[in-house]
Amino acid sequence: MASSSVHDPKILDVLSSIEPVSLETSAYRVVFQGRDPTVGSLAGGRWSPPQTFEALYTSLDAECAIAEVLFHLERQPIFPTRTVEIHTLGIVTERTIDISTESACDALNLDDSALISLDYRVCQDVGHAAEFLGFDSLRVRSARCDSDNIVIIVGHLTKAIEPISCEDVDWSAYR
Repeated sequence: MASSSVHDPKILDVLSSIEPVSLETSAYRVVFQGRDPTVGSLAGGRWSPPQTFEALYTSLDAECAIAEVLFHLERQPIFPTRTVEIHTLGIVTERTIDISTESACDALNLDDSALISLDYRVCQDVGHAAEFLGFDSLRVRSARCDSDNIVIIVGHLTKAIEPISCEDVDWSAYR
């Protein structure tokens, strides 16, 4: 039987109880050369169900941004040879919900297994609910390293994302 609500009321209650914060920081994003690092995707990811909202995945740590992308590239049958770049971006948010804390993760049932699983449904439910509630970004634990990521909900962001710098990633240093 189909659920009578799009969003889990418990998730909505937990997210609604967390006071949003504003951020003004640098974040890092790894993309294939030629791709605009300030454009998100509707393809879906850990925190965004496919075709629901445009999300831009960034990390607060450059090495973590590289580790996140490397994990997915190494799952390919052939490692891509196209040049990959790491971009430093200036981001300003007004309604970031921090769910990287132990208490938030506990309240949302985001244990370590949910945060590293390739079954993204639990995390996607949280991200979708955050988008529904009007947050412009989520601060979340990384699945790949001891740092936090910022998932920007592009449609709710009121400030432009500013590219600051860019350099090629040398995969030989990581593989």
